[in-house]
Amino acid sequence: MITEPQSWVSRTRQRSKAIVTLAIACFAPAGAAVAFGFGAVTTAVVLLVLAVTSFIAFATLIRCPKCHKPISWMVLTTRPSGRWLTDLFALEECPVCDDRGG
Repeated sequence: MITEPQSWVSRTRQRSKAIVTLAIACFAPAGAAVAFGFGAVTTAVVLLVLAVTSFIAFATLIRCPKCHKPISWMVLTTRPSGRWLTDLFALEECPVCDDRGG
């Protein structure tokens, strides 16, 4: 049986954290739009605050266990906008200290 090699994000056990925070950051604004459409302004604002908070969590919590640098923020700010997510999940090692994780 051939298995694909795991990415750095998977080997450092941060894949779920990245997926959950990004999913909330993406879907909460859609929920806010629906809530606003139904006149639930307070709910819409709460969902937008949740989305922003979740995106900040994504940007700051995906860190290298060795050098403790926020790798997701580094990828967000240095990679082209059309590739940052793919590049993050394709990392083989920490771009700062070359730690391979796991």
